[in-house]
Amino acid sequence: MRKVPVGATIAHGYGFLIRRALTILGLSWLPAIFYAAAAGFWIEKLSSALLLAPHNGSINDFQLGDVAGFAVVTALTSALLGVALTHDAAERSSRGVAAYFVIAIRERKLFVARLEAYALSLIAILIAAIVVRGGVPLLLSAIGERVWRGVPAETYVIVSLCLIAFLALATVGVRFDFFSGPQVVAEEHAKLSRNWNLSRGNFWRLLIVELFLLAPFLIVLAAVAWAIGQSGFRD
Repeated sequence: MRKVPVGATIAHGYGFLIRRALTILGLSWLPAIFYAAAAGFWIEKLSSALLLAPHNGSINDFQLGDVAGFAVVTALTSALLGVALTHDAAERSSRGVAAYFVIAIRERKLFVARLEAYALSLIAILIAAIVVRGGVPLLLSAIGERVWRGVPAETYVIVSLCLIAFLALATVGVRFDFFSGPQVVAEEHAKLSRNWNLSRGNFWRLLIVELFLLAPFLIVLAAVAWAIGQSGFRD
């Protein structure tokens, strides 16, 4: 695949957001309400399960079921929005949409592809957790209790291993999921192998594009989480 133009892709993405703001709102608000209700249900169940855990750090079947339910709801909502928004971007029509909530063949195929990507992400998280847990003591024993520029060696080791874990998750997201939406809309299928081939030679470019396009959403999400947390602390 030829090189993806990073600047032009980011500009096109934000241009689409501005030009089609009302249509995007029409396509998104109903799935967003569904996701808020369904995700809130599973998060509340998970919170209750954690409170009833026999001791801190334990994981039981109820907690795993709640996490799986949350993942399924997230995959389904992202499939609904992925197909709708990608189709609108590709069609470039001027029609408006007041509300949208469709679960058809393309949505189901993208839903399955997202679940497969989530499974790979879970494997990457488990491997990263094992590496971090086992790597920190080994590296610290080799380096010793050194301090560089006023920062302990342990901090550098943990940050480095966390960056490795982030790259592992980013690899799964970019190489196996980035083109799932366009695949379903253009080719009516979403295969992990096809994603891998389409993203070959463009990992860093696609990662930069994804980070820049997700930045506003992550900032808003962080602000909301901070506000809720501050309110909870005050209560």
